[in-house]
Amino acid sequence: AVTAKGIIVVASAGNSGEDPNTVDVDYPASSPYTIAVAATTYTNTIAPYSSPGINVDIAAPGGRGEIDPWTDWVITLSARPLADQPLALDDYTYAGTVGTSISCPHVAGILALLCTVDDSMDLDMAKEVLRRSATDLGAPGWDPDFGYGLVNALAAFGAYRLLLDTGWTGYSETRRAPVFEPLAADAEPTGELAEESLIIRYLTDDAAKSITAAGRLQALGAEPTARSFGKDLVVKPQPGVDPVSLRAKLLEEPDIEAVFYNYRYRPL
Repeated sequence: AVTAKGIIVVASAGNSGEDPNTVDVDYPASSPYTIAVAATTYTNTIAPYSSPGINVDIAAPGGRGEIDPWTDWVITLSARPLADQPLALDDYTYAGTVGTSISCPHVAGILALLCTVDDSMDLDMAKEVLRRSATDLGAPGWDPDFGYGLVNALAAFGAYRLLLDTGWTGYSETRRAPVFEPLAADAEPTGELAEESLIIRYLTDDAAKSITAAGRLQALGAEPTARSFGKDLVVKPQPGVDPVSLRAKLLEEPDIEAVFYNYRYRPL
């Protein structure tokens, strides 16, 4: 009933990964109507406590903690546990914590940002965006530890834009008619556009690091903004170069698998 109203539910996979009797993620993450989030460590391994299973969708930082309390914790704003009165602003403090309860909000926050761009996004589209944009970890493709991989906020916006460009018809049939008009493919989200760039996904890690590839990028009108991350490389169009036409040229390169639009925003 919740999903039919267009509400996207994100749930923690659970912290029973070290229990040999664990066969799947906890409920409600085990429901097909949620997005189940596993936990990773700062070295991009699966957190030992993270519950695996056939319903894991994606992973996000959850930390480990017991090795070194200051090496692998997620810093969060938490209420002081001794407060026995209604909470005030000064009752909150920054603290380190671990668990899939901490990995889950990473994914929920990214989807919340996307939903400010497109109010008609539903569970099916959210899962597709996450699937396309995740950084693959563990066994190639989906696996019961990481799901489709580590959530990637920047790539998620690129994958969303790519879905709009290529046409998306996968909304749930049970979804009620959206209250808001769907976002046009050439529309811009609310907010001040701070920087425009593209994410190039090469076929291999080596291709992304190739000096020859860097030279071809400049010849096409693109400037790398940072070192490559695996198969991905963020580039900016050179002055006067249209990002739409640049993307079209990049997609003709034989060693490039995909090119995503990438936007960074400053809130108004």
